[in-house]
Amino acid sequence: MSYSKEDVEFSFLDVKTDYGTLGINTINGLVDTWQAQVSGSKEFGRWEVMASFMVNTSDFKYKVGGPKGTIENTLPLQQILNTRLHEIYKTKVNYIGEASLRYNIGRFDVQTILAFGKFVNANISLQYTIKNNNKPEIQN
Repeated sequence: MSYSKEDVEFSFLDVKTDYGTLGINTINGLVDTWQAQVSGSKEFGRWEVMASFMVNTSDFKYKVGGPKGTIENTLPLQQILNTRLHEIYKTKVNYIGEASLRYNIGRFDVQTILAFGKFVNANISLQYTIKNNNKPEIQN
């Protein structure tokens, strides 16, 4: 189980119009994410089969800010935009499955991984074990 709290802010120049400045020079994204994962593996001689399933849920919230602009004398623009942004807050749930196969050759391992969910991702890697006194090497 894991938790992540992200606060991403983008700054830009305040917009000047014929009615004055808008008073908006930042947009802020707040993301709270929880993730749970279950994994398992089984070795068969030089081979290892692995599988994993993950689910995460993320709450996305947005807010504009900056020093109040002259347009605020006519129209409470920041309040209107932040109210509208509050109405579009959303929660997303993602499910990700992974399947992997690894083959051991002495201190080297060749591993393939297939991840699937909203997208499919596949990769292959070559790994080298620098030193591991606790794991005996598999003999032919």
